[in-house]
Amino acid sequence: MALRGPAHFSRPCTTWRLHLPMAPLTKPLRTSQLAKAIGVDASTARRWAATGRLPATRTPGGHYRLDPRVLSRLLPSVAA
Repeated sequence: MALRGPAHFSRPCTTWRLHLPMAPLTKPLRTSQLAKAIGVDASTARRWAATGRLPATRTPGGHYRLDPRVLSRLLPSVAA
């Protein structure tokens, strides 16, 4: 039986890393970016923004944008 794609796709990931840029965050974050950084599903971050658990603004197209300072409150050790 042949594997589909590279071998690393067939193994579960055993290390978790935050995928954050090294420069200070200044642009508003998409819910998917925040979700990836804190390790939750994008739908969870979207629901938190919709219910007001995370302060967010809406774009004209209806997408949520979050202030990068929200991430620094959620992960103080990363932002410091």
